[in-house]
Amino acid sequence: MAGCGPDETPVSVEGVAGIFCVAGTPCSGDEATGACPLPRYPALPYGAGCGKVATGAYGCKPYTDSSQKTCVGNPAGDIPVSVLGAGTYCTSDPVCAGDQFGNCPGAASGLMQPARCDYVRPGVYGCTVEPPTAQP
Repeated sequence: MAGCGPDETPVSVEGVAGIFCVAGTPCSGDEATGACPLPRYPALPYGAGCGKVATGAYGCKPYTDSSQKTCVGNPAGDIPVSVLGAGTYCTSDPVCAGDQFGNCPGAASGLMQPARCDYVRPGVYGCTVEPPTAQP
């Protein structure tokens, strides 16, 4: 695990040579809410996101242009996080993912209400949209 910090995991990115480091549970296999590399590597100028790769499993795929979600300098936080069924939004560390209860994005453009950290399947945390509150 050369080059990765003690709380980081080495990951690959589909179609990009090299090994990259992520904090938390990485995107892989059936882990659709895991972490992928941020845009801090020369080979990944826009970072990477979690999606289905050629094998049919989840893995990190490179973002290819600046229109991809980036959170650098965003007041909500600098980490893009998938919200189950809603898209990708920004939040701050520690992020809700894998076995870690953490932060999820608040209300934002396109996300009408804050997401919450909850189990998305047994033993796996992820961000999900809170159910709408009942209107009186």
